[in-house]
Amino acid sequence: MCTFRVTNRLHLPGCAGRRAHKSRIAEFGVLLLAVLLFAGPANATRMPGLYGADVDATGASGSGLDLAFDNALGQVLVKLTGLPDAGDPAKRKRLFPNPAALVQKYTVQPGNRLRVDFDPAAMRTALDSAGLPLWDIDRPLIVVWLAIDGGEDARVILSDGSANSVELEGDGLLQFQQTLLDVAGQRGLPVVIPLLDAIDITRVTFADVRDEVREPIAAASERYGAEALLIGRAGSLDINSEAVHWTLIAGDEEASWDGTVASGPNEAANILSQQLATYANGGGTQSVVVTGIDRFAQYGSVLQYLRSLPVVERASILRIDGGSVEFELEVRGDAERLRRTLDTSALLVAGSDTPSADLVYALRTAR
Repeated sequence: MCTFRVTNRLHLPGCAGRRAHKSRIAEFGVLLLAVLLFAGPANATRMPGLYGADVDATGASGSGLDLAFDNALGQVLVKLTGLPDAGDPAKRKRLFPNPAALVQKYTVQPGNRLRVDFDPAAMRTALDSAGLPLWDIDRPLIVVWLAIDGGEDARVILSDGSANSVELEGDGLLQFQQTLLDVAGQRGLPVVIPLLDAIDITRVTFADVRDEVREPIAAASERYGAEALLIGRAGSLDINSEAVHWTLIAGDEEASWDGTVASGPNEAANILSQQLATYANGGGTQSVVVTGIDRFAQYGSVLQYLRSLPVVERASILRIDGGSVEFELEVRGDAERLRRTLDTSALLVAGSDTPSADLVYALRTAR
């Protein structure tokens, strides 16, 4: 069961439990958090392995190999689309009757596992043909802060275990950590669990995480390259408890819900994919002006960068006016999705929009 509270502009996908929605104008604290998280150059994290999956290799020959390909495709579809039901066997068989045609390579791994990698270009074409969204490899890095209150002697912030092994000696805490990492991997979500070393404990306390005090959490997350925060509060060491409270914060947008430990990365993936995934038939042409270009090499660098973006299908130069270059982009999605992508660029910084272009950016090296 999931119970949701929504603030600002995050629109949540369906949940089996009861949902409650509300909106409000971002308050000063939320704006300050956005500055702490996203001030300065930022880069979306390139999530590896989205186009591959490991499956059981038992009987993986002949028709058994086709079954292994199908099972792997189910896992990949969930990661690529951001839709938890995209791996449904019946739907998958109808939309992708021949998974083997999409396979790029497969290799036998230790532990009787089969690694199946699908061809990215073929998968993009197949998803477009099936009318499914594509959430490509550039994804926000999420730092997960989870306060676990197991009583007076068991109040801890979950750490990755490398800096404070005592806290992770218990099977319960190890299970919390492994569940978070496993679910995030299944959803293609880049996450970091904090070290909770000498640096972290001088910046954030158990009470800060339990009470969602945003500023110290955001400040402690900067060292990890945080692009979003996932803050949780668990009232016991019961991994199956549905009373874990979660809040996802990305810029000036946030969403909260109650659920299990696993629902943290699961719902975060649902929310972010709804915001960032694109459809082939949802695109159009956008014009982007980039200022501060004064050398020939810079033209090529910006054009190459724009063409490399998953949201961009094609990019060309429309006109050059002094140090300003107007590019025409055919994109998957609208101007807002393109803006979200460009705002994470280490090459460009947002400029003042003009009536002559949909979006205006400046070359960072020119500032």
